Amino acid sequence: MPLLGNIPILGYLFKSKRFQSKKTELVVFVTPTIRKVTATKDHEEYSGIPDRVNKKKESISDHLSGVIVD
Repeated sequence: MPLLGNIPILGYLFKSKRFQSKKTELVVFVTPTIRKVTATKDHEEYSGIPDRVNKKKESISDHLSGVIVD
């Protein structure tokens, strides 16, 4: 009880020292879209994606190499 916990001496009878923890989950939805490349500019833009993905994977792998997993 919030107010009774502030009373000297009697407050210890109404205080709680129990902590609660709550687990949460994060859900991420990924929706792939297949797009037909029709223009040269689009082709140039999208042709570099595999290289960028590989660089990101390497970067993440390097970053996680020092993390200890239980």
